[in-house]
Amino acid sequence: TFVTVLKAQYYLAKIKEFESKALYPIVLAGYSKFWQTGELSKRKIYGDVLQICFRNFVRNKTIGSANPTQLEIKMRDVAEGIMKNNWDVQKIKDFLTEQNEKTYTPKATFEQQLENDYNARDSTVATYLLEEIENKEDPLYFTQLDGVTVEHIMPRSIRKWRDDIVLWQNFSGTDAEKNTQVDDFKKKWLYKIGNLTLLHGIKNTQGGNKRFVDKLPIFKDDGYKITVDVAQKYTEWNETNIIKRHTEICDKLKTMFDIENC
Repeated sequence: TFVTVLKAQYYLAKIKEFESKALYPIVLAGYSKFWQTGELSKRKIYGDVLQICFRNFVRNKTIGSANPTQLEIKMRDVAEGIMKNNWDVQKIKDFLTEQNEKTYTPKATFEQQLENDYNARDSTVATYLLEEIENKEDPLYFTQLDGVTVEHIMPRSIRKWRDDIVLWQNFSGTDAEKNTQVDDFKKKWLYKIGNLTLLHGIKNTQGGNKRFVDKLPIFKDDGYKITVDVAQKYTEWNETNIIKRHTEICDKLKTMFDIENC
C-alpha cells in the first residue's frame, strides 16, 4: 500500500515539476476512475497509468521530437478513453504506441537519440532519468527523495582534473595542445548521462570540483545505489569507463521507456 501511494505521488510530482500540462486531463480522469474508488488494486492502476503516460511524454517530447499540439490531443484522447470507455493499462499502451510520427518516436530512433545525441543539460530531466534507474535498483528509492541533486562526476570546472585526464587519456603535445584535448574531452562527456549520478545535496557540495579519487569516498558513503556503484567499479574516470557506464545507463533507460513491451 505504501509503495502504491508513493508511486502515484511521485509521478504526480514529476508531472507538476515538468509542467506537463498535456497530462493534466489524464491525472484528473485517472483520479476519478481509479483513485477515488479507494480500492488498492485500482489505486495501483492509477500509479501505473501515470508512470506509462509520463514516460511516454518524456520519450516523445523531452527526448524525442513529437509535435506538442498533436501530443496534447493524444493525451486528451487517453483521458476520454479512461472516462468513457474504461480503458485499462494495456489499451492505453496500445493507443500511445500507434505509429504516428507526430506523436510517437519509433523505438530505434528514440534509442539512437538517447545514447548518441542527448545531452542532459536540464537538471530536472537528468534527475528524473537517474531516479528511474535508482528506483529500479532500489524499490525503496521513493522514500529517499529529500535533497536529491544531480552530480557531474567530471565537474564543470576541471582545473583539478586536468593532469589526471591527460594521464588517463595519454594526451601528448605542448601544454596548449593538451589543454585543448582536455577541453574537447570535457565538452564531449560533461552532460552525457553516463557522467551524471545522484547525490544528497550536502554531499554534492562536499564533492564540488574535487579530483575523482577524492570524490570516491563521498560516493561510497552515499545512499544511492547508482552512486555507490561508481565508487565500487571505477578507479579512473577515463573515456573507456565513461562509455561503459553511459552504455549501461542507456540500456536500462531503453528498457524502461520501451512502452511497447513494458
